[in-house]
Amino acid sequence: MIKLSSWKEKFAKLVEETPYRPKVRPDRAALATPEHQLALTSQNRSSISDQELQERWIEFLQSLEQNGQARLASHLRLCTLTEVHANTLKLKCTSRVVYETLLDDLHILSEGARAFYQANVFFELSLDKTALSAAKEENSLEARFKALAEKSELVRYLITEFGAELSY
Repeated sequence: MIKLSSWKEKFAKLVEETPYRPKVRPDRAALATPEHQLALTSQNRSSISDQELQERWIEFLQSLEQNGQARLASHLRLCTLTEVHANTLKLKCTSRVVYETLLDDLHILSEGARAFYQANVFFELSLDKTALSAAKEENSLEARFKALAEKSELVRYLITEFGAELSY
């Protein structure tokens, strides 16, 4: 017999401790009165305007570089900031390597964003599959030979004079 309550507790703990969506753990005793709730929200700014997030994006990348996270900043520069909504930065990565590296370092990225923006900032990463397929087609042998035939006068001469085509 499977005890679902133990799985539910384990899952709740996993969600609470996940680095992908950092959560602020409020002091339960302080939440007892509304005055303490107001004091907590004024001390720790939990939200920031979407416009401010977008405007300060480049500054955030520069701060990462200055704080010794140049590799992380360079990976972020290879992604496109597609949308900013409700403290969430949505990034689209064109490289699988960049995407997986950012996923692995998401907790570092979240901590850096929290320190820079002084608010909880979340990241949604996605892999741009259309750009990946276009890059694969662009780098295929057939595409490269076709481009070579269009650019090179020698290759064009060989094709027209001898009726040859590039073989791959």
